Amino acid sequence: MKNATWIKGAPLALAAAALLAACGGGGGGAGSDGGSDALAGAQGRNLRADQNHGAEVREIATDLTQRGVGLDRSRLAHLVEVAQSKRPAAGAAAAAMVSLTYNGPASWFRRVLSTSATQSVPDRDGWIRTWDRRERMTFGQHATWSFGSEPARQSDVHWNGNAWVRCALNHEIASTPVDADGANQYNYCDGYELGTGQRSFLGIEGRTMLEVYQAMRSAGATNVFIANTSVLGSAVFPAGSMLVAQTNTATQTAVAYYPGIGNAVRDPIPALAAADPATCLSIGPNTPLRDYTTFSTSLEGMVATHRGIPCVFTPTALTGPRNEWWTQATVPIGFLPSNLPPGPYYTGGTMLRASFPGGNAITFHACQHRLDGSTRNCNPIGSGTFSIETLGDARAMRLGTLPPQIAALAWVPLFVERAGKVWVAYQNKPVATSTARLNLPALNALATQLGLPAVDPAVPLATTPASFQGQWVLGVAGTLDAQDTMTLSIFPTPQGLGASCIEDKSNTSLDCSTFGSFDADGNFTLLTRNDHIVGRFLFVEGTASGTLFPPPGSTAPIEPMEGVRR
Repeated sequence: MKNATWIKGAPLALAAAALLAACGGGGGGAGSDGGSDALAGAQGRNLRADQNHGAEVREIATDLTQRGVGLDRSRLAHLVEVAQSKRPAAGAAAAAMVSLTYNGPASWFRRVLSTSATQSVPDRDGWIRTWDRRERMTFGQHATWSFGSEPARQSDVHWNGNAWVRCALNHEIASTPVDADGANQYNYCDGYELGTGQRSFLGIEGRTMLEVYQAMRSAGATNVFIANTSVLGSAVFPAGSMLVAQTNTATQTAVAYYPGIGNAVRDPIPALAAADPATCLSIGPNTPLRDYTTFSTSLEGMVATHRGIPCVFTPTALTGPRNEWWTQATVPIGFLPSNLPPGPYYTGGTMLRASFPGGNAITFHACQHRLDGSTRNCNPIGSGTFSIETLGDARAMRLGTLPPQIAALAWVPLFVERAGKVWVAYQNKPVATSTARLNLPALNALATQLGLPAVDPAVPLATTPASFQGQWVLGVAGTLDAQDTMTLSIFPTPQGLGASCIEDKSNTSLDCSTFGSFDADGNFTLLTRNDHIVGRFLFVEGTASGTLFPPPGSTAPIEPMEGVRR
């Protein structure tokens, strides 16, 4: 197994830079067969968890560059429809490039749906099977996964109507064969999204890659972007190359949530929930989160403690006329970023939040977003009521009468009580998605031209060391909720995978400058001033386990370790 290269003492700021260089998000959109992405646009990802009240506000939206965007097929009228006899058939391997963002050989994202020769033969129920392959190169570090907009979202959990399930690596999308009119049905990842597809096959063999790319962009195909088209040169597509113009219409989507510990709601202590002035003043930037909040264990507990009563402080020249802290008084709904540069104190983005004034009433808020992620100076933007339903071993809260700012989001916000915590949840809105895709011969020819890996539909996707990038909360087994933990951040850099560590209870840095191995299966060793950790990350589950060894000369005991994605 190939080990990753660790960068000693890499600064935490590189983690944010790596995320910003992630080549256009996760490349969402539905596959032939569905699969809209849930984006994780966390606020303050590399800051303390309490800035979003323990529920790291993950903007669970779909990739709007690909969802609900029309494709002007008249712009492709010069391409000839491929005869039915030359289209993919049962027993033949096939693939389609759903997304590509190419900024250069060290910075790109690609999503491909592939069907092996075996998968292309309908089963006894008439379904063929497809793998979802997602790859991202950031600073030359290659990450792979098969669900969501980033590797961490592989562990999202959704309700399929009978059980809460995850999308495994190489989960199979079920779809019916395309009929003579180009229509089919799909079931993406066991009920995450159901829908119908409509496609046409256009011949592009012998045409230059530049010509085809320009035609795709002219037709509105924003799912493919090449920053510098000179890299295409005069290359032409080989025999058998096709452009697939496809529209998928989602008809049903699932309730889902990200099970990272940063997405769990935290309840303020009673004095803070009431905005007691002395309690408000006692909480500083380095006050341990566990001193004034606990994980919410029920929807009722969340409702009882988030009453919309802020801590009010004296305004300053930086804060403006108001200086109110609302993080602990509200729960997260979403985030609307600003197109303007951030100011000296606020980002300019709008945090959408909710509070519960009593009974089953809800007040919705629009709030300022401080540079460190804190929720400030909220204004009411609407009111409604909530209802609670049972979904298997979980309870889901639905929010009614959403104000326009929230109703316009690409997903429906919810809260799910499950496994002893309350999670910020989402349900993507069913929409139509139009894309222009390249088939297997065409996408592999383009891959050769751009220097990307070729796609072999017979070979399943495998994780790489960079697949485990993100934030992991590690601690002695059984103590994660007490926050006596360390947050390990793993991120790509030009020199390899970098890492930084923070002691969560004090919000101070730990020396992570000495590393052992880290491989494509998630096995790792890590040395800090306090511990020598030998463990393994589980990619799909988003958890970790292993052993904590004391540093040399210490009399501390050897203890079991556990961890979870933040």
